[in-house]
Amino acid sequence: MPSRSKSSINYPFLTFAADIWEYTRGYHRRFLTWYTLFFISSLISFLVPVYMAKIIDSVAIKQTGNIVYYILIIFAIEFGRIIGRNRIKLAIYKLAEICRLSSRQRWISKVLSFDLKWHDSQNSGKKISILSRGSDQLKGLIQFITKGGGGIDIFVSIIGVIVIFFTLNYKYAILCFVNVTFYMGTLIYQTRRLNQKRHQINRTSDNVMGKNFDFFSNMSLIKSLGIGQNINQALFVKESHLKEKTIKYTILEFNKWIYINTVSQVCHIIAIFLVVDDILNQRISIGSFFIYNGYINRLQDGLGGLAEWVNDLIEKYLGLYRIHQLLHSGTTTTSNGQQAFPDNLELIKIDHLSFGYNNSRLILDDANLLLKSGNKYGFVGISGSGKSTLSKLLLKLYLPSSGTIYFNNRKITQINTDSIHQHISVAPQDNEIFNLSFKENITIASTSKRFNPQLYELAIKTSECRSILDKIKNNHQTILGEKGIKLSGGERQRLGIARAIYKNTPLIIFDESTSALDSKTESKILASLEKYFASKTIIWIAHRLSTLRFTDEIIVFDQGKIVEQGSFKSLISKMGHFYELWQIQKKTNIKRLS
Repeated sequence: MPSRSKSSINYPFLTFAADIWEYTRGYHRRFLTWYTLFFISSLISFLVPVYMAKIIDSVAIKQTGNIVYYILIIFAIEFGRIIGRNRIKLAIYKLAEICRLSSRQRWISKVLSFDLKWHDSQNSGKKISILSRGSDQLKGLIQFITKGGGGIDIFVSIIGVIVIFFTLNYKYAILCFVNVTFYMGTLIYQTRRLNQKRHQINRTSDNVMGKNFDFFSNMSLIKSLGIGQNINQALFVKESHLKEKTIKYTILEFNKWIYINTVSQVCHIIAIFLVVDDILNQRISIGSFFIYNGYINRLQDGLGGLAEWVNDLIEKYLGLYRIHQLLHSGTTTTSNGQQAFPDNLELIKIDHLSFGYNNSRLILDDANLLLKSGNKYGFVGISGSGKSTLSKLLLKLYLPSSGTIYFNNRKITQINTDSIHQHISVAPQDNEIFNLSFKENITIASTSKRFNPQLYELAIKTSECRSILDKIKNNHQTILGEKGIKLSGGERQRLGIARAIYKNTPLIIFDESTSALDSKTESKILASLEKYFASKTIIWIAHRLSTLRFTDEIIVFDQGKIVEQGSFKSLISKMGHFYELWQIQKKTNIKRLS
């Protein structure tokens, strides 16, 4: 069976309805109440033409005694509808905004639960575009059922007019039914033709927005390389492709309106002709003309509103379809475990662990290792040997291809991912600095809601961040700029170390965390770690082998396998793989000095 095209739409209406039901969870009763009241307000409006007819007939037969009474009734109906409907719309607007925010929060939480392999394959800007568009479309969908000539008014108008004409005159009821049938048939046919093109435009728009986000989030690099105009030209080309698709779609949309309005106007002219003929032949009164004409115009307005309503509904349907696709495209690791991380970590066991980003090559191949609580471990090896990959597996950012990891006696697949992240800190080489204050960038990863000033000061001291504070005039609330634009590479790394320390977890992973630091600063940080954090289990991943002297045990990786392990002195004495790396690094340093 051929595979379904990525651009095709596979989103049944029942699934669409089920998604909306889920997204508005907790507010169903309130929505039902407000929509019912709005429905009643639409029904009441059918009384206005009736009383208008009574006024006309009273004038015609010169019996004006009840005219004021009829006018007051019409005023009361319209005034009551204006006040009531606006209150209802305001209540629905508030609910729509609440649902937009709560759904967006749940969607982001779901996306965050997807494993890192899925995130690596997705464009970040595209994800943001889909989430933003989807939350706006959900809010719009909730509102536009009552907004303007909303869905409730439209369906009440169309169905109500047909029902009323069946009680008044079968001839007009049949004409209205034929009008609605042809109109709906044309509308459905034309809309189905355009759905696929609208979906393709949305996909292209999401891709363009994704590229814009990626480029603007790397503004420092773009300006440094002087490639701003090249990037602008590339964005212009993509925007031009989107423009061409949008123009073609708009032309088809205009043609759709021509077909639909032609059908509607033909039926409208026939209806007016029949009403005039009935008046001339005295089958209906002049007052009845206002009833018939009012209902016919209301039907036409309803059909016109229906076309716009369906067009708007399709836009919202496609926006929520993209959300549905996004939320069902990733695999979540969080759901694989229900147990908590052990309160007292004693042992980490890596048991026959293998992993590859794809099936062609294993980054880790049958790794076996025991890590004891409170010890300091060094991971070393050339780039791509698997040392950083193992740290990501410990964080459950990826799931192993085979084998497993035990924390005490609990398999990593049995432990909830959030619990793992709460008990393991990591200071990566390319530390991300957020557009927050100095203080917030350090405390943001903490699982404790209460600020710990002693730990905060210790984190600053250990990471040698005092010089950064001096630079920003000791203002802990200074905003550091997007991606830490105000900081050097070494300063960003020191902030990352401070963040990992302040999180105060039993296991801390330093992944090339001092590669941009000078040896003197690095030595101070290592000395502070030994002094203040002797009880912590530390994994130190480094290319600079001299930094591993403080560790209790060094694990040497090569081509995905653990080839050696032991203390710094024992590995040098062994004159094996670690010794070769050490000699190469020593020669390189001598050449640099000379």
